[in-house]
Amino acid sequence: AKEVTLGHIGITNPFKTIDVNASNGAKAVVIGNTKALDSINVNFAGNLATSTVGTLAAKAVTVNADNAIGVVDTGDATVTDSYIYTAGLQGEADAVVINTTAAATATTVTLNGNIGNDKFTIAGGAHTAAASTLTVKGDLDIGANTVAVTSNAADTGVATIDLSGLTGAAGAGAITVT
Repeated sequence: AKEVTLGHIGITNPFKTIDVNASNGAKAVVIGNTKALDSINVNFAGNLATSTVGTLAAKAVTVNADNAIGVVDTGDATVTDSYIYTAGLQGEADAVVINTTAAATATTVTLNGNIGNDKFTIAGGAHTAAASTLTVKGDLDIGANTVAVTSNAADTGVATIDLSGLTGAAGAGAITVT
């Protein structure tokens, strides 16, 4: 089956909201870099083929690869308010990288793993607000999962990192905070 290529979306003139539904498909889907003013929602749930997404930038980003049989490979995401990721059966091809913007004051990252070995890297931006909060939650599920959270040392505000809502087996993986 031939792949479906969407190219870059909203890079020069961002849309308010971008929704891409590639669920339950048998073809590979290739999406370029994507930028929205408010939210980006990408759905690969149940997709059978390997699919890729370039960088994602919006206030809120959701990537749903729930029960996708093919590998879903997402580029780095930059968010202000929230990032929600639901892994496919094989996990991400590379680490899922989530960055917060300098304007972020309260960002929630929800990570839902699956049976694959999931890798997540979360980096706080150089916040200029008086205080910033990064909340990481979700169920990592089984596998050798790794989560690395880094607060930007250049923060002028007080950074609070809350991992109390992160559950699931870490397997042979690890959770690190720096």
